[in-house]
Amino acid sequence: MENLKIKQFEEILKQEPTSKVFAPLSEAYRKNGEIEKALQISVKGVELNPNYNGGKLALALVLVDLNQDKDARTYLEEIIVQEEDNILALKVLGKVCLKQKDFDSAYKIYSSIKLLKPEDQNSKKILDGLSKNKNVDVEIKSDRQKKNVGPLDLEKKIAFIDALIEQSKYKKAKDEVNQSLNAYVDNPELLKRKHYLQSLSKPNNLISKSTITTNYQDNLKKIKTLKTILQKIEKRSHNDSNFGL
Repeated sequence: MENLKIKQFEEILKQEPTSKVFAPLSEAYRKNGEIEKALQISVKGVELNPNYNGGKLALALVLVDLNQDKDARTYLEEIIVQEEDNILALKVLGKVCLKQKDFDSAYKIYSSIKLLKPEDQNSKKILDGLSKNKNVDVEIKSDRQKKNVGPLDLEKKIAFIDALIEQSKYKKAKDEVNQSLNAYVDNPELLKRKHYLQSLSKPNNLISKSTITTNYQDNLKKIKTLKTILQKIEKRSHNDSNFGL
């Protein structure tokens, strides 16, 4: 079955190299045990489709299989910043956090899954286990209900702001930075982005059109005045010569 899917997807990708079909093709390779091909396809696909979250998820799944959890987590968090209700991305990220022994983040993620999909018994079982873990001491709240925000939320915010800047959505990015600074006062990473966005609105020492026009008109007046003075001097010299001076 997987081989049939692979052939179909390969044919589509051959005809259209930028097609998003690279994502299911990568997953088919992965399920078929061809992990290197899956990695090659998903890496190239994400390069050609950098804003396609389905492709990032396919790549993250391959990276998890290769135990490259840090890189996988980066892609997964980028997805969740834009799609907070992406259950699959949340589940994979939750497993990565467990592997990294980041129990606080795992607890938050599985709490979100419980809110989004309360019938998911496996996630509920994991959450119950985390609740008994002495390293975890947080309340079950959705991101929308939280008043206190933690390191994971800051990382997600910064990733979202960077994505806005990359897409040249500077006004939205500036609003997000200012809003985030209310929760993370004087955070150096947020301040760095605030200063960058402010620099984009500065004139950068460029001369405005009105200034250029004004300078041009001033120069014309000066030239006209000089011409008048020269004409008077020439006339006076001519008159003096007539008087034999």
